[in-house]
Amino acid sequence: MAKEAGAPRTPPKSAPPASGPAPDSWRIATALVTAPTLESQLNLLLQEAPRIGGGDSATVYLLDEATGELRVVALYGYAPARDVQPRPRGLTRHVLEMADTLVIQDTAADERVNPVVPESGIRALVALPLIARRGGQGAREEAQPQTTGVLYVNAPRTNAFTPQGVEALVGLAALAAVAIENTLLLGAQRDAALRLEHALRLREQFVSLASHELKSPLTPLKGYAQAISRRLDRAATSGQTIDEGWLRRALSVMVGQIDRLDRLVTDLLDVSQVRAGSFSLDPVDTDLVALAKETFDRFRETITAEASTESPGAGHQFVWQSGSAALPGVWDRMRLDQLITNLLSNAVKYSPRGGVVELRVAPALTASVDVKMPALQARLPEELAGWVYLSVRDEGIGLVGEDAPRGGADPTASEATGFGLGLFICAEIVRRHGGVIWAESAGSNQGTTFHVLLPPAPPASPEEPLA
Repeated sequence: MAKEAGAPRTPPKSAPPASGPAPDSWRIATALVTAPTLESQLNLLLQEAPRIGGGDSATVYLLDEATGELRVVALYGYAPARDVQPRPRGLTRHVLEMADTLVIQDTAADERVNPVVPESGIRALVALPLIARRGGQGAREEAQPQTTGVLYVNAPRTNAFTPQGVEALVGLAALAAVAIENTLLLGAQRDAALRLEHALRLREQFVSLASHELKSPLTPLKGYAQAISRRLDRAATSGQTIDEGWLRRALSVMVGQIDRLDRLVTDLLDVSQVRAGSFSLDPVDTDLVALAKETFDRFRETITAEASTESPGAGHQFVWQSGSAALPGVWDRMRLDQLITNLLSNAVKYSPRGGVVELRVAPALTASVDVKMPALQARLPEELAGWVYLSVRDEGIGLVGEDAPRGGADPTASEATGFGLGLFICAEIVRRHGGVIWAESAGSNQGTTFHVLLPPAPPASPEEPLA
């Protein structure tokens, strides 16, 4: 508080008490309203308040609505020699809660005043609530007065404030409260407009991404359907025999693309659930080794069948590694299947020339994994007993610059458009399980490895995504 501040910067010479005609309220009101920024408003207020009230210094506190704390936003006429934050039950908080003007003509004789106040040269003070009217947006709802801050005007001598001076200060505080509130509201509206613009831009990107993702499996699906139709027509008109092996492979590819569409639709629904806060887990006793191997084999068979039809002789070499016969824990089986499938799909997608795609699972204590990022290290316990490690490595195009997931941190909800639906869902699945996920790459065409660490069971409440 001003009353808890250090000695005045200048000798204790105060302006004379207000007398004569009332201050130019209209001039001050106009200047406050037209001031372009909150800072300029506060500077004007602090210069005018001592002049019209009979003091020589002033302080403004505003209430932080997010935390409920009072904070000093402007000082005038003195340089505080110590922290000027208000005491929890001090005079500032009293004025804020009671919304009454407090006049103390002798700070040394008033027991409510912190002894440091007169010791710092402040012998009289006026504390004025800054009251704004809020609410009243509904047709029948009236705006309610709310104290948003406190203005202190201080003087270096006792009995410095006359009734006329206090009355002038009360009027000035009322004008200032309205002007400051309007500025804060305009600032909040500008911030809201920027957030809305950003959200709309993200939505457009998201729709574009979703459209592209959904269209990708439709192209081969339509192509094989047309190819099968043409072969059936030729068989009907010329008696040409249909290659049963080719037909089975083509149907296998079509089923694989339908499965891919199903995963994409599931991912879209999951993204909606994440944004709505309804994304949940169904943890059950699970062996990660058995689950990962089952998912790996199913995915490999599908991709191998597609590759044999689309480009015989090319494709990926799938490698399975397990550092343990079993890795028991309590996890959501469906979500971990989805996690592994999405990571494998991502590895295949970004290694178009083929190469190794490796899935590895192991106990975290024996995986020799090095978590280099402090933000991720903070989420992990000192000992990883019971934790499990999972990684997917490819030999594809790698990550360069902005393509890298922000230093390896979990993507947040606003980044679904930048990382693809699959990786966004992967990050949310891992976060909900209380684990961490990050990517590493040596650079362009050097491949990528996605690492995952999971605790033996999900926490009661998951960590917030890293921003």
